[in-house]
Amino acid sequence: MDNLYVGVYVNRASPIHRLNEKFKIFIACAMIVFTLVSCNFVMYAVDFAAVIVCSLIARLKLCEIFSFFKRLWLFLLAIILMNTLFFGGENIWFSFKMINISEEGLIQGLTIVWNVTLIVLWSNLLLAVTSPLELMSAVRFYLSPLKFFKIPVDVPVLIISVAIQFVPILFEEVSNIKKAQIARGAEFESKNLLKKAKSILPLIVPVFVSAFKRADELAAALEARGYRRNEND
Repeated sequence: MDNLYVGVYVNRASPIHRLNEKFKIFIACAMIVFTLVSCNFVMYAVDFAAVIVCSLIARLKLCEIFSFFKRLWLFLLAIILMNTLFFGGENIWFSFKMINISEEGLIQGLTIVWNVTLIVLWSNLLLAVTSPLELMSAVRFYLSPLKFFKIPVDVPVLIISVAIQFVPILFEEVSNIKKAQIARGAEFESKNLLKKAKSILPLIVPVFVSAFKRADELAAALEARGYRRNEND
């Protein structure tokens, strides 16, 4: 496996994989909260070091850990530019009409990008070392107190499980459609941003059509197997 897609379980023999799924999801959520409350370089450095060490203990390659950058780099760059150009602040380097390039804007943009990166890394690690069935069991365990308030637990657990297992399928679908569009002359690797944006449009529609089709097929399969929501849960 050259790339580790978000949502893909990687079955490898490691101490992280053998941990109880309830403990793994608790630690992952705790570290995501730690990321959001981090306010200085030391806290971010500890957070980053922890996720890298855990990933290496789980026997994941660095190219797999950071493979999501291939899909998110443009989004992360947009966050930095939006904050740098329009946030404002006291230490303004350049100002023209609505554009105010400032030190505070750049720092805020980098902070948001760093938070997003760490959250994706922890989420990716959790999904890579926890099978869908284990994840369902852990989520059901933590949501079980909601039953006392007559809130159905099995429904959101099923939705989360299906969503997670659909992610790699959609990535594979995107890859197949992209290859077909390249064969028809689409320029996904063009350095011209306008051409690249135009080539993405024919990719989005087939992916959404395929996703809705698979959702209908899944709903029909569940009904055929007698799945019914129990209103008394």
